[in-house]
Amino acid sequence: MSTLSTYHKNLFTTFFDTFELARNSSSMRDIHKVRVSIKKIKSLNDLVLQYKNRKKYNTGYNKVLKNVFQSAGRIREQQIHLKLLQKTDKKVFEIYFKHIHKEYKNNLHLLGNSLRLVSVDQLKAENKPIEKKLKKLGKEHINEHVSSYVYNKLMLIGILKKYAHIDEVLHDIRTEFRTIRDALILCKELGIDSAYSALLEELNPLIDTIGTWHDYNVLNASLAELKANTKKKKDLKHIEKHLKNSLQKEQKIKSKIINKEIGLLI
Repeated sequence: MSTLSTYHKNLFTTFFDTFELARNSSSMRDIHKVRVSIKKIKSLNDLVLQYKNRKKYNTGYNKVLKNVFQSAGRIREQQIHLKLLQKTDKKVFEIYFKHIHKEYKNNLHLLGNSLRLVSVDQLKAENKPIEKKLKKLGKEHINEHVSSYVYNKLMLIGILKKYAHIDEVLHDIRTEFRTIRDALILCKELGIDSAYSALLEELNPLIDTIGTWHDYNVLNASLAELKANTKKKKDLKHIEKHLKNSLQKEQKIKSKIINKEIGLLI
Protein backbone atom coordinates (compact mmCIF):
# COMPACT_ATOMS: atom_id res chain seq x y z
CA MET A 1 0.00 0.00 0.00
CA SER A 2 1.36 3.45 -0.94
CA THR A 3 2.16 6.11 1.65
CA LEU A 4 -0.70 8.23 0.34
CA SER A 5 -3.17 5.35 0.42
CA THR A 6 -2.15 4.53 4.00
CA TYR A 7 -2.51 8.18 5.01
CA HIS A 8 -5.96 8.35 3.43
CA LYS A 9 -7.04 5.16 5.19
CA ASN A 10 -5.81 6.56 8.52
CA LEU A 11 -7.79 9.77 7.92
CA PHE A 12 -10.98 7.79 7.61
CA THR A 13 -10.13 5.63 10.63
CA THR A 14 -9.72 8.83 12.66
CA PHE A 15 -12.95 10.20 11.24
CA PHE A 16 -14.90 7.06 12.14
CA ASP A 17 -13.51 7.12 15.69
CA THR A 18 -14.25 10.82 16.27
CA PHE A 19 -17.62 10.53 14.54
CA GLU A 20 -18.77 7.79 16.93
CA LEU A 21 -17.63 9.90 19.90
CA ALA A 22 -19.49 12.96 18.59
CA ARG A 23 -22.64 11.00 17.82
CA ASN A 24 -22.69 9.55 21.33
CA SER A 25 -21.61 12.62 23.31
CA SER A 26 -22.69 15.58 21.11
CA SER A 27 -19.97 17.60 22.87
CA MET A 28 -18.50 20.53 20.93
CA ARG A 29 -14.99 19.23 21.57
CA ASP A 30 -15.78 15.96 19.79
CA ILE A 31 -17.74 17.74 17.06
CA HIS A 32 -14.74 20.02 16.47
CA LYS A 33 -12.54 16.93 16.05
CA VAL A 34 -14.98 15.64 13.42
CA ARG A 35 -14.71 18.98 11.56
CA VAL A 36 -10.91 18.76 11.60
CA SER A 37 -11.07 15.20 10.21
CA ILE A 38 -13.46 16.28 7.45
CA LYS A 39 -11.21 19.22 6.55
CA LYS A 40 -8.25 16.89 6.09
CA ILE A 41 -10.28 14.51 3.93
CA LYS A 42 -11.50 17.44 1.82
CA SER A 43 -7.97 18.80 1.49
CA LEU A 44 -6.74 15.45 0.21
CA ASN A 45 -9.65 15.22 -2.22
CA ASP A 46 -9.17 18.76 -3.53
CA LEU A 47 -5.41 18.50 -3.89
CA VAL A 48 -4.48 15.00 -4.86
CA LEU A 49 -7.50 13.77 -6.79
CA GLN A 50 -7.17 16.79 -9.05
CA TYR A 51 -3.58 15.84 -9.86
CA LYS A 52 -3.24 16.07 -13.66
CA ASN A 53 -6.96 16.90 -13.98
CA ARG A 54 -8.24 13.90 -12.05
CA LYS A 55 -11.90 14.45 -11.29
CA LYS A 56 -13.27 15.01 -7.80
CA TYR A 57 -15.31 12.22 -6.34
CA ASN A 58 -18.66 13.92 -5.80
CA THR A 59 -20.23 10.89 -4.16
CA GLY A 60 -23.00 10.77 -1.60
CA TYR A 61 -20.60 10.76 1.33
CA ASN A 62 -19.18 14.15 0.24
CA LYS A 63 -22.62 15.69 0.65
CA VAL A 64 -23.16 13.98 4.01
CA LEU A 65 -19.78 15.14 5.35
CA LYS A 66 -20.42 18.66 4.05
CA ASN A 67 -23.74 18.80 5.93
CA VAL A 68 -22.05 17.73 9.19
CA PHE A 69 -19.21 20.21 8.65
CA GLN A 70 -21.51 23.16 7.90
CA SER A 71 -23.95 22.39 10.72
CA ALA A 72 -21.11 22.20 13.25
CA GLY A 73 -19.56 25.33 11.76
CA ARG A 74 -22.70 27.42 12.32
CA ILE A 75 -22.80 26.37 15.97
CA ARG A 76 -19.10 27.04 16.44
CA GLU A 77 -19.45 30.53 14.95
CA GLN A 78 -22.27 31.41 17.34
CA GLN A 79 -20.26 30.08 20.26
CA ILE A 80 -17.28 32.26 19.26
CA HIS A 81 -19.57 35.30 19.15
CA LEU A 82 -20.91 34.54 22.62
CA LYS A 83 -17.38 34.04 23.93
CA LEU A 84 -16.23 37.41 22.52
CA LEU A 85 -19.24 39.18 24.04
CA GLN A 86 -18.92 37.44 27.41
CA LYS A 87 -15.36 38.72 27.71
CA THR A 88 -16.21 42.33 26.85
CA ASP A 89 -19.85 43.11 27.63
CA LYS A 90 -22.02 40.79 29.74
CA LYS A 91 -25.16 42.88 29.21
CA VAL A 92 -24.92 42.70 25.41
CA PHE A 93 -24.04 39.01 25.79
CA GLU A 94 -27.37 38.43 27.54
CA ILE A 95 -29.33 40.39 24.92
CA TYR A 96 -27.55 38.63 22.05
CA PHE A 97 -28.00 35.18 23.60
CA LYS A 98 -31.76 35.74 23.87
CA HIS A 99 -31.77 36.92 20.25
CA ILE A 100 -30.03 33.82 18.84
CA HIS A 101 -31.29 31.25 21.33
CA LYS A 102 -33.99 29.86 19.03
CA GLU A 103 -31.64 29.75 16.04
CA TYR A 104 -28.90 28.14 18.16
CA LYS A 105 -31.27 25.37 19.27
CA ASN A 106 -32.33 24.85 15.66
CA ASN A 107 -28.67 24.56 14.58
CA LEU A 108 -28.10 21.91 17.26
CA HIS A 109 -31.12 20.04 15.94
CA LEU A 110 -29.80 20.24 12.35
CA LEU A 111 -26.41 18.97 13.47
CA GLY A 112 -28.04 16.04 15.25
CA ASN A 113 -29.92 15.18 12.06
CA SER A 114 -26.72 15.44 10.00
CA LEU A 115 -24.89 13.07 12.35
CA ARG A 116 -27.74 10.56 12.26
CA LEU A 117 -27.68 10.54 8.44
CA VAL A 118 -24.07 9.37 8.35
CA SER A 119 -23.77 5.70 7.47
CA VAL A 120 -20.35 4.27 8.27
CA ASP A 121 -20.93 1.30 5.93
CA GLN A 122 -21.88 3.61 3.06
CA LEU A 123 -18.83 5.79 3.65
CA LYS A 124 -16.54 2.77 3.59
CA ALA A 125 -18.13 1.44 0.39
CA GLU A 126 -17.90 4.76 -1.45
CA ASN A 127 -14.36 5.25 -0.21
CA LYS A 128 -13.01 2.14 -1.99
CA PRO A 129 -12.64 3.61 -5.54
CA ILE A 130 -10.78 6.59 -4.12
CA GLU A 131 -8.34 4.31 -2.28
CA LYS A 132 -7.78 2.40 -5.53
CA LYS A 133 -6.76 5.60 -7.33
CA LEU A 134 -4.54 6.73 -4.48
CA LYS A 135 -2.49 3.52 -4.62
CA LYS A 136 -1.09 4.72 -7.96
CA LEU A 137 0.14 8.04 -6.56
CA GLY A 138 3.40 8.54 -4.67
CA LYS A 139 5.04 11.33 -2.69
CA GLU A 140 6.66 12.77 -5.81
CA HIS A 141 3.22 13.32 -7.37
CA ILE A 142 1.99 15.13 -4.27
CA ASN A 143 5.11 17.28 -4.02
CA GLU A 144 4.87 18.27 -7.67
CA HIS A 145 1.19 19.14 -7.45
CA VAL A 146 1.38 20.96 -4.10
CA SER A 147 4.29 23.15 -5.25
CA SER A 148 2.34 24.21 -8.33
CA TYR A 149 -0.86 24.58 -6.32
CA VAL A 150 0.73 26.81 -3.64
CA TYR A 151 2.57 28.93 -6.23
CA ASN A 152 -0.67 29.64 -8.12
CA LYS A 153 -2.51 30.46 -4.88
CA LEU A 154 0.22 32.91 -3.83
CA MET A 155 0.06 34.62 -7.24
CA LEU A 156 -3.71 34.97 -6.85
CA ILE A 157 -3.34 36.44 -3.34
CA GLY A 158 -0.76 38.87 -4.74
CA ILE A 159 -3.46 40.21 -7.06
CA LEU A 160 -6.24 40.14 -4.47
CA LYS A 161 -4.24 42.02 -1.80
CA LYS A 162 -4.62 45.27 -3.79
CA TYR A 163 -8.30 45.10 -2.96
CA ALA A 164 -7.99 43.72 0.58
CA HIS A 165 -9.74 46.81 1.97
CA ILE A 166 -12.97 45.32 0.58
CA ASP A 167 -14.41 42.89 3.13
CA GLU A 168 -15.49 40.30 0.56
CA VAL A 169 -11.98 40.21 -0.92
CA LEU A 170 -10.35 39.84 2.49
CA HIS A 171 -12.69 36.91 3.14
CA ASP A 172 -11.46 35.38 -0.15
CA ILE A 173 -7.81 35.96 0.85
CA ARG A 174 -8.50 34.20 4.16
CA THR A 175 -9.91 31.22 2.27
CA GLU A 176 -6.91 31.05 -0.09
CA PHE A 177 -4.40 31.20 2.78
CA ARG A 178 -6.26 28.41 4.57
CA THR A 179 -6.18 26.16 1.49
CA ILE A 180 -2.41 26.77 1.25
CA ARG A 181 -2.01 25.84 4.92
CA ASP A 182 -4.08 22.67 4.43
CA ALA A 183 -1.87 21.65 1.50
CA LEU A 184 1.33 22.24 3.47
CA ILE A 185 -0.03 20.36 6.50
CA LEU A 186 -0.76 17.44 4.16
CA CYS A 187 2.87 17.48 3.01
CA LYS A 188 4.18 17.73 6.56
CA GLU A 189 2.08 14.79 7.77
CA LEU A 190 3.27 12.72 4.81
CA GLY A 191 6.91 13.62 5.53
CA ILE A 192 7.33 15.59 2.29
CA ASP A 193 9.83 18.44 2.30
CA SER A 194 7.98 20.83 -0.01
CA ALA A 195 9.64 23.92 -1.49
CA TYR A 196 7.14 25.91 0.55
CA SER A 197 7.44 23.96 3.84
CA ALA A 198 8.96 26.94 5.68
CA LEU A 199 5.91 29.01 4.76
CA LEU A 200 3.66 26.98 7.07
CA GLU A 201 5.12 28.47 10.26
CA GLU A 202 4.74 32.01 8.87
CA LEU A 203 1.17 31.41 7.74
CA ASN A 204 -0.28 30.36 11.10
CA PRO A 205 -0.12 33.74 12.91
CA LEU A 206 -1.46 35.56 9.81
CA ILE A 207 -4.37 33.15 9.43
CA ASP A 208 -5.11 33.53 13.16
CA THR A 209 -5.19 37.33 12.81
CA ILE A 210 -7.44 37.21 9.73
CA GLY A 211 -9.59 34.70 11.61
CA THR A 212 -10.00 37.16 14.50
CA TRP A 213 -10.97 39.88 12.02
CA HIS A 214 -13.47 37.46 10.45
CA ASP A 215 -15.02 36.71 13.86
CA TYR A 216 -15.55 40.41 14.57
CA ASN A 217 -16.76 41.09 11.03
CA VAL A 218 -19.48 38.42 11.22
CA LEU A 219 -20.34 39.28 14.84
CA ASN A 220 -20.74 42.97 13.99
CA ALA A 221 -23.08 42.12 11.13
CA SER A 222 -25.15 40.08 13.60
CA LEU A 223 -25.11 42.93 16.12
CA ALA A 224 -26.23 45.38 13.43
CA GLU A 225 -29.16 43.06 12.71
CA LEU A 226 -29.88 42.83 16.44
CA LYS A 227 -29.81 46.63 16.69
CA ALA A 228 -32.33 46.95 13.86
CA ASN A 229 -34.70 44.53 15.61
CA THR A 230 -34.37 45.87 19.17
CA LYS A 231 -37.33 47.87 20.50
CA LYS A 232 -36.26 48.47 24.10
CA LYS A 233 -34.41 51.79 24.34
CA LYS A 234 -32.22 50.62 27.23
CA ASP A 235 -31.09 47.51 25.33
CA LEU A 236 -30.61 49.55 22.15
CA LYS A 237 -28.27 51.92 23.98
CA HIS A 238 -26.10 49.02 25.19
CA ILE A 239 -25.96 47.50 21.71
CA GLU A 240 -25.09 50.77 19.96
CA LYS A 241 -22.25 51.49 22.38
CA HIS A 242 -20.80 47.99 22.08
CA LEU A 243 -21.19 47.88 18.29
CA LYS A 244 -19.30 51.16 17.93
CA ASN A 245 -16.35 49.81 19.94
CA SER A 246 -16.48 46.43 18.20
CA LEU A 247 -16.43 48.04 14.73
CA GLN A 248 -13.38 50.08 15.74
CA LYS A 249 -11.62 46.91 16.88
CA GLU A 250 -12.52 45.17 13.61
CA GLN A 251 -11.08 48.06 11.57
CA LYS A 252 -7.91 48.15 13.67
CA ILE A 253 -7.26 44.45 13.05
CA LYS A 254 -8.08 44.86 9.34
CA SER A 255 -5.62 47.74 9.02
CA LYS A 256 -2.88 45.64 10.64
CA ILE A 257 -3.53 42.79 8.18
CA ILE A 258 -3.55 45.01 5.08
CA ASN A 259 -0.68 47.36 5.96
CA LYS A 260 1.68 44.89 7.59
CA GLU A 261 1.01 41.17 7.81
CA ILE A 262 0.05 40.28 4.23
CA GLY A 263 2.98 42.31 2.91
CA LEU A 264 5.43 40.24 4.94
CA LEU A 265 4.44 37.13 3.00
CA ILE A 266 3.53 38.38 -0.48
